[in-house]
Amino acid sequence: EFVAMQVCNTPFGGGMTSLLFMNIREKCSLCYDISSNYQGSKGIMTVSAGIDTDKYDTVRQQILDQLELCRKGEFTAEQLQAAKESLMSGLRAIHDAPGAIEGYYGNASLSGLSMTPAAYMAAVEQVTAQQVSAAAAKIKLHTCYFLKGVTA
Repeated sequence: EFVAMQVCNTPFGGGMTSLLFMNIREKCSLCYDISSNYQGSKGIMTVSAGIDTDKYDTVRQQILDQLELCRKGEFTAEQLQAAKESLMSGLRAIHDAPGAIEGYYGNASLSGLSMTPAAYMAAVEQVTAQQVSAAAAKIKLHTCYFLKGVTA
């Protein structure tokens, strides 16, 4: 499930071709930035968005709508392949720096993942659209918070 959730994060909100970015930012112009991040060591996915105060309810609903699209598998084969390639690119780069190697194995240990980067890449390649949808189905809204500035 860990690998499927990592792959799921990318078409959902992990980049500029994600559902969150393309639909909420680009098509609807509801925010200036939006992304998701899966923290495997904690088993949580977070979504962050930079929005105007008055758009909170609309953006929140749109985020949930995009998650529902992921649950239904309404992403393209190209988006799925791009997600896999993005993850594999990052995994290939791990061996470029000692700190990256340390970070990979430290996070893997915290996440209960006992795979080398090569084994992880092989697992990523095997993730199916159905597994991504099943991973998305496990994401449940838990907490929302809104940071709002004050005027002087």
